[in-house]
Amino acid sequence: MDRKKETVIYRHPQGRYEVVEISGTDLFGGTYRYRETRRTPKRDARGLLRDEDLCAPAIRLTGAEQAEVGETARRKERIQYKGGARRPVTGAERAEICRLWEQGEPVRGIAERTGRAAGTVRIILNAEGLRDRRKPPLWTQEERRRMWDMLRRGCTTRQIADALGRTENAIYCERRKGRGG
Repeated sequence: MDRKKETVIYRHPQGRYEVVEISGTDLFGGTYRYRETRRTPKRDARGLLRDEDLCAPAIRLTGAEQAEVGETARRKERIQYKGGARRPVTGAERAEICRLWEQGEPVRGIAERTGRAAGTVRIILNAEGLRDRRKPPLWTQEERRRMWDMLRRGCTTRQIADALGRTENAIYCERRKGRGG
């Protein structure tokens, strides 16, 4: 004999769902207890109806409910598709992005103009071979010798950087390499 008792433990303030505790005894006399979360769209205080509710033939709506259904449909029509994730890039968009890059437009500017993410613009430019990853210029033996001479004379890293046309960070990194790590 299966006896079952359901108790509502929690009800969402706006009626979206409720947590129900179900307890009882099974056929062998053992007890059990578990909790379920159940959606309660019929009691949803927001007044939104599901699409299944709108299509069900057995539902008879009052005038106020019909007006509410109409308002929900109008709200759905006002929501415009903004593109979302993974909207395919057309050939025309790809050509426009390349043209803007060749005219000297920065990546963020291109992204704003085309309505694409900056990352998408970078991927397209890299795929087209237009955007090279900038690598710092390599140090020549003459530059290294000059840097070490200036350090021995007591020059600051700022003075060395200005003299060599490098950043202070580049000077620090090269000094670290020269010391063996």
